[in-house]
Amino acid sequence: MRNKIENMIRFMKNPISCRRYDAQSDANASVSGNLMVSLARWAFVTLGWCGYVYLGASAEIWGQDSQWKSMVVQDQEITESSGLTESSRAGVFWTHNDSGDRARLFAVQPDSGTLGQVSLQGIEAVDWEAIGAYSWKGQDWIVVADCGDNQAKRTSVMFYKFVEPEDFQNWIPENVPSAQRTAIVARQEIQQIEVTFDDGPRDCEAIAIDAASSRILMVAKSLIPSVGVYEVRFDPSDISRIVHTKARRICTLNIPMATDMAIDKETRDIIVAGYFHAFYFPSGAPNDSTVDQMQRLPSRIEMPRMKQIEACTLDREGNLWISSEGNPLELAKLNRESIEKVKQQALNQNP
Repeated sequence: MRNKIENMIRFMKNPISCRRYDAQSDANASVSGNLMVSLARWAFVTLGWCGYVYLGASAEIWGQDSQWKSMVVQDQEITESSGLTESSRAGVFWTHNDSGDRARLFAVQPDSGTLGQVSLQGIEAVDWEAIGAYSWKGQDWIVVADCGDNQAKRTSVMFYKFVEPEDFQNWIPENVPSAQRTAIVARQEIQQIEVTFDDGPRDCEAIAIDAASSRILMVAKSLIPSVGVYEVRFDPSDISRIVHTKARRICTLNIPMATDMAIDKETRDIIVAGYFHAFYFPSGAPNDSTVDQMQRLPSRIEMPRMKQIEACTLDREGNLWISSEGNPLELAKLNRESIEKVKQQALNQNP
């Protein structure tokens, strides 16, 4: 009872924060509880979250439309941008379509257009929802997450990891269809990481690659603001063809409809994005865990008015980028100076 009261008090102070996940206690609760109790809990979380967002738990909201720099990329092939990450070439980003497209990436230079495409040979794109990139011992890697599961029926989801093709380094903007400049990644050069959630199938669109800690972070997506945060362990340099692993639930986060996330490679700060807001969780002491970090009160960033924001990433300069579904491709950038103010606000809220 004391723990429940403490959790309730903490929630009222910070309705966004996560709570540690205990598989046994959660299982017991689901067995012994009844529907009315579950509905009451969901209503409590939802009302608290709405109060935080719309009544304002923090003094300022960063990221008003005037602070975002918007741009458009014309490419008839990009219809539903669902993932975004900066490539090893500064100012060039990788993106991909949502479900319904073939297994391919687009190299996009926001101020110039699409430079070309990368095709993954022999790979099926079931429901691609996110993409990440990292460098490891002088080698640049890409990870594509085929993790969408709207009906929560997939027994497992897939990550595809491969070395970033070198061909695109020499691509230049030209007034030709992006399909006319395509690099091929052979099937045998792609590592397939099959992931099973330890608490059953989950719809997920938000991932962040944390190569320094040999893990991939995932946040589930749900209309109800009570979702799992998961950790997938992986070897950044492993080239085994097929790997089977688990997504271990580490905490429960009170954010609905998370569409993507990003982690700052230097500061370890985490951003979780949705359709209308993004939430900035600053890192703390060096020994703090992800759970400790996400228990802090985040700053919130208001998203610009776009059709349907599905992806976010931080570039090497610390700017926040987002993309939206639809054609033409809409991109928007929030500069580092604004992000620094967001971080400072979060730190002030968590003395």
